[in-house]
Amino acid sequence: MYSIIREVDTEFRELAHDIDEARAAVAQAQAAEARVFARAAAVGARRVAALGSPSSREAELPLRALAAELGAAARMSDRTVQRHMNDAATLTEKFPATFNAWEQGRVSTGHVRTIMEHGLPLTDPDARALFETEALLRAEETTPGRLGASLARLAESLQPRTLTERHQEARASRGASVRDIGDGMAEFSTIQPAVLAHAMHDRLTQQAKTLKNADPTDTRTLDQIRADLVADMLLTTTPTVETGAGLSDGFGGLGAIRGI
Repeated sequence: MYSIIREVDTEFRELAHDIDEARAAVAQAQAAEARVFARAAAVGARRVAALGSPSSREAELPLRALAAELGAAARMSDRTVQRHMNDAATLTEKFPATFNAWEQGRVSTGHVRTIMEHGLPLTDPDARALFETEALLRAEETTPGRLGASLARLAESLQPRTLTERHQEARASRGASVRDIGDGMAEFSTIQPAVLAHAMHDRLTQQAKTLKNADPTDTRTLDQIRADLVADMLLTTTPTVETGAGLSDGFGGLGAIRGI
């Protein structure tokens, strides 16, 4: 009986070893791809710099051409390629140790994303370096999901100012913008305090579900209904609250948010 158990334990250990090696190989391959995107981002930046003082539209042309070329080779959309280029450039510049650990197969893509998510708000290079060192130690011992909560606390402890102070300053960046994306379509986006953004999305979702349930013949997806609701609300209604200071946390107006 003991020999059977020992044999099973040996098989388990071998399987654990093999899966660990396989996961490391996957991480190394993904890191190698990210290095290509980082190189592409550097090439794009050089091409833009060579234009002298281009307009914002002209500056986009080299990057778009490069993204289209890489997208065709990798069978990805241009926008996906540009996002990968931006992420890889950020990783190269601000989290070099994390990039190296990824290439060595010590951390996974999920770990890398979590480290970037919680480390980017640290604008001080020294604080970010301290964060990265500790984050990598923790990443090698746990899953990306469990790592997130741990790094959130770590990042907060390294911030020179309180969350309240940072939030009050960040509120100044709120706004709305529109960007043409072709085929007669455009992307409308808005930057809001998180409490309002989540409340807005939740309200849209509740209303979309109500409309969907009320009409079984409605073939629109929830996303499509949410988009239609945004257009309807913005174009057919008028403000009903004081907006002099802005509908925002800390300035009143939250009472205007109503669930369905």
